[in-house]
Amino acid sequence: MTETRQLSLAALDPPAPPPPPHPDQTRNSPPPHPNPAGGLINPILVEPTGERFTIIAGDQRARAAHLLGWTHINATIREPTNHHQTTQLRLAENLQRSDLSPIEEARELYQLQHDHHKTIPQIARLVRRRELWVEQRLALLLLPDDLGPLVHQRQLAIAAALALARCDDERHRNYLTQYAINEGASAHTIAMWVESWRLTHNLAQSTGAPPPPLFAPSGAPVVYMQCSTCHAQFPHTDLRIARHCDACLEILNQPTSTPP
Repeated sequence: MTETRQLSLAALDPPAPPPPPHPDQTRNSPPPHPNPAGGLINPILVEPTGERFTIIAGDQRARAAHLLGWTHINATIREPTNHHQTTQLRLAENLQRSDLSPIEEARELYQLQHDHHKTIPQIARLVRRRELWVEQRLALLLLPDDLGPLVHQRQLAIAAALALARCDDERHRNYLTQYAINEGASAHTIAMWVESWRLTHNLAQSTGAPPPPLFAPSGAPVVYMQCSTCHAQFPHTDLRIARHCDACLEILNQPTSTPP
């Protein structure tokens, strides 16, 4: 059974362990205001521990109420549950914080998935998010070491980082990353760059052709691709798409001493 009533802030104990603060927050930074209108939108969730109460969900709201000078707060009191369920609720509550970076969100989700054996659909329901949102953040934990910190510091968007991760050439990936940050390239543009690199890289490996040159950072990006006949690298704007019947295509594919 549960009941909701006003509790004294002095009778509340924080969760153990309390949720970690955001790394970019200073020690004196206030937590979010409970409600700009001056009230509490949702009661916090607590469990009785003797004559006191332990916060299960809503620690940030309780701390904000304390800083605002409140003496009491609306709380839903529920019967004590096992530690496993309590931890899950705390993780889900922590994921509602707006100050978490995508990497921090990913770590919380990983804990739900591996420590609590939750599936993607179960996690999505618990944190009230779409399954794609959960999958994308879990994928961030597989990012190369050079991309993860940029996502954590919000210098690189999630979709952009996941696209760049498909380039396994560290030097070229770093080049594209810096260019993308400096020029503000969209995730779609970055994905096109990476896909072009993957195509030319695979062709170069199969034919022994040199890798495509890097475009000048000071100019507009130029995507270089390999000619299917002579295997030389050209800007994609200089290449043409031709339609051939099977008979003509067979003739074109015949080996010649000199490229046509």
